[in-house]
Amino acid sequence: MQRVILRLTPVLLISALCLLSVTLVLGAHVPEGEQITLTIAGDIYLVDIDRQFSYRLIHSADNESIGAWSPDGRYLLYLSHENPYLFDTTTRQSHLLDDNPLMRYTSMMDWSPTEQAVAMIAYNANAQRFDLRRINIMTGDNQLLLGDAEANGVFWSPDGVWLALHYNNQRLSLFPMQADNNDSGLPLTLPIPGDNPTWTAGSQSIVFSSRASGRYEIYEYSINNALNQLTYDSENQLSGGRVLSEARLLFLSQRDQNSEIYQYDLNTRTETRLTDTPALKWRPQWSPDGNRIAFMSNATGTPQITVMNADGSDLRHIPMRFTIGFGVAPVWRP
Repeated sequence: MQRVILRLTPVLLISALCLLSVTLVLGAHVPEGEQITLTIAGDIYLVDIDRQFSYRLIHSADNESIGAWSPDGRYLLYLSHENPYLFDTTTRQSHLLDDNPLMRYTSMMDWSPTEQAVAMIAYNANAQRFDLRRINIMTGDNQLLLGDAEANGVFWSPDGVWLALHYNNQRLSLFPMQADNNDSGLPLTLPIPGDNPTWTAGSQSIVFSSRASGRYEIYEYSINNALNQLTYDSENQLSGGRVLSEARLLFLSQRDQNSEIYQYDLNTRTETRLTDTPALKWRPQWSPDGNRIAFMSNATGTPQITVMNADGSDLRHIPMRFTIGFGVAPVWRP
């Protein structure tokens, strides 16, 4: 009897390891710690920064791409074959938000900070135009906000009152979510072109990149029509995403003949360089608590997630089990 048990022990051990592997891939175990999501080869992965642990969160036969996390970190909005889906981390289930075959959704979307709703850009095949739509994830109500809205970026203000729209021709406009925010109820077009807008904490202004001066600089535009230029060095550019934490703005600059990450303080109007390495860097993003910054770099020759403290200290690369492409951007989970 003892010999039989000894022979079965390796088999049982291997079976247990295989079961653990399947559990991790299916997402039944959610690691604890600050997490980043990435789209890799059409699947969505979750990376635990502190434990340096990663696994595939969402997988299907179609290509998925990350859209936006809900403010509480429970829901992940994503696209699969031009259809919007909502993944619930509590139930581990996804459900389709719009099954209209004439609506083809783009990756331009954002989550309302004040309600269970999302704003999305979709191509309306029936009307042959791009629509800005608002979808309530609890009731399924799908509301047309604006037609002919071929925007490549949607950004909800922290107070939920405005949507900033970024168009392909670098036109920026502010769309009022409430009729009394604007007499006409139509978008307000900013006086200069720009891209990658981000709202300040009080929702009274947006910060964006623009080549209005002939080179990329950073500007701030307030909803009372005041425009201010913030930087005056060569090629300073916002990269989109979570680049603002309270009054601290992250941007990339080429002034050092290298792509370096800088921080701009909107209160003191001062700049601080956070990195000084020859590696290419892109998409710096604040962690939800504002204590760390994640970005992509090719310091080791291939793209990888890099994390550092808010002051640029303790810079480290996160080892990954899979190959990351140059177009990948990190998205923190709230």
